[in-house]
Amino acid sequence: MAEASVLLAQDQFSCPICLDLLKDPVGIPCGHSFCMDCITGCWDQEDLKGVYSCPQCRQSFTPRPVLGRNTMLAEVVEKLKLLGLQSAPAAHCYAGPGDVECDVCSGRKQKAVKSCLVCLSSYCETHFRSHNDLNPGKKHKVIDAAGKLEDLICSQHDKLLEVFCRTDQTCLCVLCVMDEHKEHDTVSVTAERTEKQRELGETQRKSQELIQEKENQLQDLREAVKTLQCSAQAAVDNSDRIFTEVIRSIKRRRSEVTNLIRDQERADVSRAEELMETLEQEIAELKRRVAELEQFSQSENNIRFLKVLLLYKCYILSQKHFFLPIKKREYHFKKNVFLTLDPTTAHNYLKLSEGNRTVQNVCVSHSYPDHPDRFSYAEQVMCREATSTRCYWEVERSGDVYIAVSYKGLKRKGKGHDVFLGRNNNSWSLYCSLSRFTLIHENKRTNLPCTQTSSRIGVYVDHRAGTLCFYSVSDTMTLLHKRELGETQRKSQEIIQEKENQLQDLREAVKTIQCSAQAAVENSERIFTEVIRSIERRRSEVTKLIRDQERADVSRAEELMETLEQEIAELKRRVAELDQFSQSENNIRFLKTFQSLCASTASDKSSRYSVHTDMLFERVNDNLTMLKDKLQDVLQQGLQDVTKTGISLICFFSIGEQTSIFIPSEPVTRKDFLKYSCQLTLDPTTANTFLRLSKGNTVVERVNVSQSYPDHPDRFSDAQQVMCREAASARCYWEVEWSGAVRIAVSYKGLKRKGHSNNVLLGHNINSWSLWCHLSGFIFIHDNKETDLPRAQTSSRIGVYVDYRAGTLCFYSVSGTMTLLHKVETTFTEPLHPAFWLGSDSKIKLC
Repeated sequence: MAEASVLLAQDQFSCPICLDLLKDPVGIPCGHSFCMDCITGCWDQEDLKGVYSCPQCRQSFTPRPVLGRNTMLAEVVEKLKLLGLQSAPAAHCYAGPGDVECDVCSGRKQKAVKSCLVCLSSYCETHFRSHNDLNPGKKHKVIDAAGKLEDLICSQHDKLLEVFCRTDQTCLCVLCVMDEHKEHDTVSVTAERTEKQRELGETQRKSQELIQEKENQLQDLREAVKTLQCSAQAAVDNSDRIFTEVIRSIKRRRSEVTNLIRDQERADVSRAEELMETLEQEIAELKRRVAELEQFSQSENNIRFLKVLLLYKCYILSQKHFFLPIKKREYHFKKNVFLTLDPTTAHNYLKLSEGNRTVQNVCVSHSYPDHPDRFSYAEQVMCREATSTRCYWEVERSGDVYIAVSYKGLKRKGKGHDVFLGRNNNSWSLYCSLSRFTLIHENKRTNLPCTQTSSRIGVYVDHRAGTLCFYSVSDTMTLLHKRELGETQRKSQEIIQEKENQLQDLREAVKTIQCSAQAAVENSERIFTEVIRSIERRRSEVTKLIRDQERADVSRAEELMETLEQEIAELKRRVAELDQFSQSENNIRFLKTFQSLCASTASDKSSRYSVHTDMLFERVNDNLTMLKDKLQDVLQQGLQDVTKTGISLICFFSIGEQTSIFIPSEPVTRKDFLKYSCQLTLDPTTANTFLRLSKGNTVVERVNVSQSYPDHPDRFSDAQQVMCREAASARCYWEVEWSGAVRIAVSYKGLKRKGHSNNVLLGHNINSWSLWCHLSGFIFIHDNKETDLPRAQTSSRIGVYVDYRAGTLCFYSVSGTMTLLHKVETTFTEPLHPAFWLGSDSKIKLC
């Protein structure tokens, strides 16, 4: 009942214009009542016509009626206010942050529901009804509530923006079309909205696909972490078991050797004959196996062939008691050939020089003439010369390359796998990177064991023998790969010959057995004891290596997962914006915002993140199992490459020698540093708006005009800085060319990005280390402390070397030689991202 009274009071004593309770009520001749200010304002607008009308019933009056205060009505309204009968709108009707306010409401504003493009005002639901009542028969253009209605009006002609210029990509009024846009391609705003709406739908679809792809990657990473942890635990358990079995086996062998020596001493001739008989049996067995292997080499069953070959190699190695000599480099130089590159085959991105003896990928297309032999898609080149006998040549390389031999009929055109070297049965390719070598043939990859990559590769071909060898050439020649079957057969013949020689030696050794027996017993005891101690040390080291690798890989995967989660959240936020944006009825604002919003969404490219888990720890188990199976050979041939993680190489040497761990030495020359070179790209989501990126995000320059980059939490908002996508967590080296005044730095990812404080600038905090380069010298900055470096000739190229695990950071001036500018020795707790600050008119190029 009380509510009905309130509603009745509101209806009877509300002003038809402002819809609030009457303020200073007055009556007009037709009998309707209004607020004094409301009716005065309405009639002031009708002064030019000289005819005044009632806003409610439209009755006209001439002349303008004199307004008098209705005292009785004013008293009734005051009583209503005192009794609290005026009902406030619901809380959700009031405008909050981000809402469009009603332009008519007095006091606390209500949320606007509609905006009139003729009146340039926004109205709540109540005042919108009043707007329609006050403008009967007039066709005002009404849209959903929108702020900044002045943006919908032409600033030059004060006309509604109704036309879109496709030439200038801007909204126009009808007068603009008749003026400077007369010859341009123009359509109605509605037509352009329809076209852009279609493009928006395509953008939304691609965004959803990108989100799904990244979520799949995230799930793959989670599964990879579980696989890593399970593999690591299994590797630790298996290594403990194998080492225990090895030690137990060696202890048994120690006892057996002592007994054998004593037995030989007591029955020298008998023992010698027994050994000779054993050797004869072994020789016969080897010859039998060689014959079997020769027959088995014709098998077409590849899987069975590889398994049997591996077992046979283990047997051969178990019979082996000496190291096979490696041919000298001079031997191969006798077969050296002079090669030249064939320019008619070179891909357009490849630049040939030095008499067609040098080729470089410059990523810029050359205007080579068309030729049927030219590689049109694969960035490859072939030599003019071909080999049909014994040939040898060497190649100096830098970066990642494929060094191969191929039949001339290799496919040159198209984009299929069969165009690439090694991806078909017409070519054999050695992929060379900074960290590994991989043999590729018939699209099958074989990772090759290598202790240290070399910039020089030797290739040896014996065409008639069907032999192809790749060598790593430095001070010595290291065989990287050779045809497996032929090598195994050759070694078998050598071992047979060796055993026959041993048989002859045993016949002559009978006379000396008794004298050497005691010395042999004592020596064997000493050697076996040393071996057991060495293996005990290796057990703990292998376990530590596995755990270190597990922690490093899991940490990397977790970092990638965090990055993916952030990217997915950002994409979902943008998709939500696009969904909301697509529902907007404001065509003008839609077209103005469309370009930037879609551009920011399109800038997100799918990056593939992965953690390599295949055969990671299984290799440890395989090598340790091989150690167990080769007890006779364990101290001579040993365990090599017990882990392929690149952390260290465990090597067992011949009996009596100390077991050691090989650690790569520090680089000295620029050639040494370039072995650790890494490819960097600038991250556009971090670039300050006054920095312009170009050439595939490898060049950045300071400009005076702000770039229209989309908002991003990683972007430097005030400091003119940019960070690289890649991070250093091992040994890395890169070079930078600079001009102007710049800071070349490394930083943790958590460096502050927003604000004007010093802790945003590179070097002015504990999270970054910076080298300030200018024309007059260099200054090192860390933790807001500056160190003037000794004056040296400034160079436009700076080299940066990071050894993450050693905690070393070095800056070099690179010209004809490398000059150390500053060295930092500390402990890094997070991966280091290369980062740069640029002063006015400055530029940086990643080399």
